[in-house]
Amino acid sequence: PHPGPLPLEGERESRFRIHFQALTVLRLRLLSALVMLPAAVAAAYLGSPVFDVMVAAFAAVMAWEWETICRGRFGTAGVILAITGVAGALLAAAHPGLALAITAVGTIAAPVGGLPMASGERSVPGWLTAGAPYLVLPVIALVWLRAETGLGTLMWLLCVVWATDIGAFICGRTLGGPRLAPRISPKKTWSGAVGGLVAAVVVGLVAAVLLDLRPGLLALASAVTSVVSQVGDLLESWVKRRFDVKDSGSIIPGHGGVLDRVDGLLTAAPLVAAVVWLQGGGIMVWR
Repeated sequence: PHPGPLPLEGERESRFRIHFQALTVLRLRLLSALVMLPAAVAAAYLGSPVFDVMVAAFAAVMAWEWETICRGRFGTAGVILAITGVAGALLAAAHPGLALAITAVGTIAAPVGGLPMASGERSVPGWLTAGAPYLVLPVIALVWLRAETGLGTLMWLLCVVWATDIGAFICGRTLGGPRLAPRISPKKTWSGAVGGLVAAVVVGLVAAVLLDLRPGLLALASAVTSVVSQVGDLLESWVKRRFDVKDSGSIIPGHGGVLDRVDGLLTAAPLVAAVVWLQGGGIMVWR
């Protein structure tokens, strides 16, 4: 019988397979980005109502994915979350207070919509309750930021989150190394986290030069936003692991679902909106 490959040959084959899989995923992600990014940038540039409607559509899809993760199917609770998200997006620009009030109502109503449960179905009222603020507050934040501060702050936020994702993916797959949180997301590494952080800081410095802003302040803001974005990524990974789900969906080739694509934005957007609200303006005041 054939003794099998030598250990060194097996190791080389394993490394080749890993790199090949990474290139395949990267290719799919790039193709998806070529379709999604221009559409997102165009909608952000056009502003209301185009941007509001796009965000509302994403909110509806995220609601479907959230209940599917938590309960294994889409039902009344998901419909309530979707209506809450769509209403929040469409009202955030003109009536942000009302949008927040609707979010509070959705937080209360979503677990009620999860009743009655089918035989053997898992009880997840707490997760359905968390779905409204987790999904809808970022939606309100994005639309409000576009309406309140114009294009600059929103595009900076989007670019920082995108740069974090790309930098983390490339550095993590290329450099490897110790795992960042193996019990939550086994594939994420410290090298990826640092790579994402550095990429975000570079975006901040470039934005500061282009917009004539204070580079140190914008670099720091970009770094903090990057860290919060990566926490959001880990949070969504933790939820999926809790319910033994690999992807939130399959709507985006190479990424999975919408939640898999915007998980970092879900935590970063409310933070940026809160800072803007507290300081009374977007990043353009940092001159």
